[in-house]
Amino acid sequence: MTYDPTRLKQLGDRNKAIRAEQARLREELIPEIRAAADAGVSQAEIVAITGYTRETVRQIVRPEARDAVNRARRQPTPQEW
Repeated sequence: MTYDPTRLKQLGDRNKAIRAEQARLREELIPEIRAAADAGVSQAEIVAITGYTRETVRQIVRPEARDAVNRARRQPTPQEW
């Protein structure tokens, strides 16, 4: 296979566009996921419908869970003390 700068640029542009669309879609999905959870839809069903992982759905439904994960990630390890 040979390097084709035009093809690489086209694919890169498509990739950027898809990622931007995914970000916009996520902003629309979040309130719908929360509404479904409030209506009693199980996380397993939300996962099946959306394709998100259970952890992602849990963090969307319970923002404090995301905060806890973020705090834990920021904690210094013993090697960093």
